[in-house]
Amino acid sequence: MSQRLIGAIRKVIAAKVVDEIGSFWVVTKPSDKSVVADILFESTLIQMANQYRGGLRESDVIGFYKDAAKAKRKARALLDAKKDSK
Repeated sequence: MSQRLIGAIRKVIAAKVVDEIGSFWVVTKPSDKSVVADILFESTLIQMANQYRGGLRESDVIGFYKDAAKAKRKARALLDAKKDSK
């Protein structure tokens, strides 16, 4: 994640700005042993800032989704592709 975006998220947290975006779904890159729960999670802007502080890399994120069903389909497709590549 870019330092600019991290800075913007920190300002939101510090200023207690209203979050009208709300929750969204995040899909990350799977490993060889991943299951859906490992690569799909619900988050908010503040929670994502904590994820990045905790070590999540921008390059690990496949996408952000408002629709949980679309996110789950993407996660399953990634896991299926991973299995097929073995």
